Order: sequence, then C-alpha cells, then structure tokens
Amino acid sequence: MFKLLALWFLSTYSLDIVTKSYNSVTKENTFTEMKEYMYSCQKREDKLREQCDLKLYRIPPEQGIIENLIDSCYINSNYYLANKMEATNYEHFMTLSYDKTNVGSVIVFEETEFTLVREGINQPSTHSYANQMHEIYPREPLWQIKINDYTLTINNIK
Repeated sequence: MFKLLALWFLSTYSLDIVTKSYNSVTKENTFTEMKEYMYSCQKREDKLREQCDLKLYRIPPEQGIIENLIDSCYINSNYYLANKMEATNYEHFMTLSYDKTNVGSVIVFEETEFTLVREGINQPSTHSYANQMHEIYPREPLWQIKINDYTLTINNIK
C-alpha cells in the first residue's frame, strides 16, 4: 500500500512538473512579450507625435552594416575631389556641410580646418503619409579635424 501511494505521488508530481514546463515554454515567452510591448509603445508614441503636431519627429533608426559600408566606400572614393573652402560664419559653414558635393572637402571655419566626411540631411519640408517606408530621416553632418597625430570625428557643432 505504501509503495502504491509513493508511486501515485511521484507520478502526479512528475506530471505536474512536465505540464508546467510545457506551459512555460509555449505560453510564457518573456523576451517576445517585452519586444512586442516596446514596439507597441513606440507606435503609440509615434501616433501621439503625429496628433500633437510635433512635426512628425521620430527617432531615426541606427545605421546598419550596409549604410556604414556605403558611407565608407562613398567617402573613400570621393576624397580625390577635395578642395578647400572658407566659411564666413556659422550659417555658411552649416550650408556647406549640408551639400553632398562638398563631401571630402576641407572647410575652414574660425581658423580650424574641418574635413566633411558625411553631408547632413535637412528635415523634409513635406510630410507624406502614403509611403513612409522611404521617408528621409534628418541627420547631422560628420566632420573630421586633425590635431597633431590624432584625428577627431565630430558629429554636432553648436
């Protein structure tokens, strides 16, 4: 009788462990739930930005491997076009930095030579809801300056 009771207890306990393990594997996936929650929060914030007239500002996506590769190939292939130009004031410096034809050029601003590594992109003046997949995200220009043996990359000047 004792053996039968122990066998019943062990089988019930084992079955309970197996069913709980199966339920946790199939129904409780905390990483997937957290990812879905974060995406839903981001969608909600984007809808709030659109409705509250925040000029559709969205956090631009991080550059991927392909964009970095394109940037490095484009920058390295166009350095032979480099020329030297003088910026008279900050606005003129920023205008030169947002022009794609000046990539690789040296811009002298306040006695400092900035090499334009990547041009900036301004916020588009039109808002399109039809095809946001190809929406252009604004970005700051990238410059490099050389101090002694060091090369500094700058992504924002205020």
